[in-house]
Amino acid sequence: QEDALVIIYFNGNIDVVKQNKIYNVNDIKRSTLSSQKKINHLRFEKNLLYLSTNFGIVVLNLTTLEITDTYSNLGPNGEMIEVLASLILKDTLYAATVKGLFAAPLNNSNLLDYNSWTRQTVLNNTDAVNNLGILSGKLVANSDSVFYIKGETWKELPGLKGVAKEISSMGGDLVFVMGGTGAIYLLQQNEMFRRMFIPIYGSAQSLNYDKEENCFWIGNIGNGLIKLNLSDS
Repeated sequence: QEDALVIIYFNGNIDVVKQNKIYNVNDIKRSTLSSQKKINHLRFEKNLLYLSTNFGIVVLNLTTLEITDTYSNLGPNGEMIEVLASLILKDTLYAATVKGLFAAPLNNSNLLDYNSWTRQTVLNNTDAVNNLGILSGKLVANSDSVFYIKGETWKELPGLKGVAKEISSMGGDLVFVMGGTGAIYLLQQNEMFRRMFIPIYGSAQSLNYDKEENCFWIGNIGNGLIKLNLSDS
């Protein structure tokens, strides 16, 4: 995976910091695909960065700093829909959107075609799917509750209601940052939720676990970016 810091702005502009140099990537900002250039979510996959936007998914190569693909108009009949998050699992690219969960095989040569994407039925839920994660090799999806797929069947995980604005991997577990309150919950491999009380002096907006340093990087409105060593929490 490319060693880089990626900074996202509300207008779709992107700065990439590599080897103490700042590189600007303004393709989304200059795009005419949509008047709304908001980037909702980032997903790192090796040297590629999958950006979920108001008009689809944009793939940025962090080595060359070039946009390699743009998947827009993914909805029924080629409708433009807002993508809230993305995830790759078992050679399938999943898109969590305001109109449900869509999936397409990564080896499909034409992901630009909406016919390559199929809508997944999450417990007959037709509402937005807000975020995605992986727990013990199973796809986890959040709408107003948390669901995971077992075989071909979606099952609800009891214990947590509401919209997760961030789902981050922590070892084999998942960490949820909830909208509104900013409360943080840990979904363990035994499929049980546990609330984490972390002293950050305000609600979390985003969170990522750094395995090498055994710490959380927490985005917080009042305090900016916070590094929290787990041994101190």
